[in-house]
Amino acid sequence: KQPKTAAPPSSSSRQPETVVNMNAKEMEKMLNRKSAFAEQEDEAWYAENRRKLEKMRAEAEAAEEEAAKVTSMMVTAHKCLTCRTLVERLHPMCRQQGHNTKKVQVLKSFFACRTCGNTTEILGNALKGHLSRCERCGKQDLVPCGIGGAGKPSLRKSRKNLPAKADGFASTSNF
Repeated sequence: KQPKTAAPPSSSSRQPETVVNMNAKEMEKMLNRKSAFAEQEDEAWYAENRRKLEKMRAEAEAAEEEAAKVTSMMVTAHKCLTCRTLVERLHPMCRQQGHNTKKVQVLKSFFACRTCGNTTEILGNALKGHLSRCERCGKQDLVPCGIGGAGKPSLRKSRKNLPAKADGFASTSNF
């Protein structure tokens, strides 16, 4: 026995096939049609997204202002008594070689160089002595700044920092 199959729908119950009979121009015109309220819907969508972006921008600015206020914080650091170093994350070599280490609470401070703009983090009182120099330019021009360089001081403009031209004179133009 063969299974029963459904009878094809009668021609009277079929929907008219108007889409098949359309030419390409009519189809394009129909697809590009908008509702009478489409412009208002678009404006509402843009207004809502603009509001969300403004809120996000305000939150980001507030977070940046807060970060600029925090110039130092207490952190747990590792002091390797063998290497005589103080680091936030213990070096794997110290761990592998069984160095004598201990965890200590120290002040982590954030600094920026006014000469070149480089930012750095310093643990403990390391600003005294040779670490008070900028890692990039070597100048002793570090000033406190916020976390991640937030609230960096403006750079000092000096003719010494400008690249020399071929004739030996410093250039002041940006061309």
